[in-house]
Amino acid sequence: MARKSTRLVVKIGTSSITGGTPALQRPKMLELLEGKDLGVLTKPFPKLAQQLVDDGIFEKLRFNGIAHHFVLDGDDIVFFGQYHKKIALHILKTPHLRERLTGYTVHILGRQDEEVALKIFHDAEIMAKAGPLAWAQLGKNHPAFAKKLLLNNAYMQQMDGTSLVTMAENNPELAMFLFKQVFEFKNEAYVKKIKFPQVCLLAKYNGEIALKLLSSSRMKDKLPAGQLEIIGSKHAQAAVKMLEDPTLYKKLNGRNLAIIGFSSAEVLKRILKDKKALKKMVKSGSLPLLC
Repeated sequence: MARKSTRLVVKIGTSSITGGTPALQRPKMLELLEGKDLGVLTKPFPKLAQQLVDDGIFEKLRFNGIAHHFVLDGDDIVFFGQYHKKIALHILKTPHLRERLTGYTVHILGRQDEEVALKIFHDAEIMAKAGPLAWAQLGKNHPAFAKKLLLNNAYMQQMDGTSLVTMAENNPELAMFLFKQVFEFKNEAYVKKIKFPQVCLLAKYNGEIALKLLSSSRMKDKLPAGQLEIIGSKHAQAAVKMLEDPTLYKKLNGRNLAIIGFSSAEVLKRILKDKKALKKMVKSGSLPLLC
């Protein structure tokens, strides 16, 4: 019942927030909301969000001079603050609010705004609280944050291969940078962290890396069918390479072929014209995947 009520409040609030008496100014409705709902609801209205902070939403909320029970605490402060840069910065500089942050919530607080993320980077206490997993998530959201991490030896030493590669998920240029550090420059700091499973992820994030792997006799022999499927489904040129290379083609089963067929119309057309591929898909029962 509580969640149904919450969704109703969000719906009412979104439709009436621009009216004469916004739903968020009604304490009874506020008490039904969670921080993430309040954040979404106030996202288009930063002035109203700031007014809630000024009225004491982090301490003791008051309306018309009367104290109410609704106060954001725990993780809710960041689910609300993440959508409002000024509020996020307020949380970072307010001692009793900083104390509530955890590694996970530091990432949530900084993921929407680069300025907030960089403020976190330059705050040694908050960075220590966040830890490498949160750093990686912030680096994934903000290339400038990722760049600063890679240039900081102290932080780099604490990151493993998974954390480094996580930052490249939305950044093909960073994926190529990491790949080159391992395979071209033989940079020991990266070689000892980024192993074969992480290299496969880099190929997923960057089509040029995928083609390099598929063209290397040493690397393509190590690639299992499951990884070929993932890479081929993301990059059409890689999928074509798999269909044309006998060694790679032999590894693909019917399901793999059906999945990489979604990479482009060109790849799908090639597969449907390939009698061997069709036979594999029929045998594995994967042909319906193309429908």
